[in-house]
Amino acid sequence: MNNYKSVWSLGLTPDVELIRTSVFVEEQGFAADGVVFDELESSSLNIVLYENDVPIGTGRLVQENSTDFRIGRVAILSERRKFGDGARLMSLMEEKAISLGANKILLSAQSHTLEFYKKCGYCVVSDEYVIHGCPHIDMEKEVG
Repeated sequence: MNNYKSVWSLGLTPDVELIRTSVFVEEQGFAADGVVFDELESSSLNIVLYENDVPIGTGRLVQENSTDFRIGRVAILSERRKFGDGARLMSLMEEKAISLGANKILLSAQSHTLEFYKKCGYCVVSDEYVIHGCPHIDMEKEVG
């Protein structure tokens, strides 16, 4: 039987670093310094999703102003994709943002993940643009 749990932390933890490095550095080829890990780390809330005490996903929540929060650095280990873990992680992050007073949640999605975020209820609010060589698109969701 699968036992899921999530743990929130302020700043980075070894499990956040492990998952981000696996997905963004090793799998997608991004540079760790300044791209995968940046100046927002110490003030960001990070979540790690565990299945049977094994870390399988992570994401970051940043408060932009009193009612807008930004989800970022969403990463699910490749072997755990297609099991609903991404949607589970997004739901937990949205619940946290709402509990902190969010009315709107923003994100910058890698373009290849657009359909996933649409299924989570996010709407496109920008044209496609490139960050660090990767096409992205801004999306948002009204929650309050």
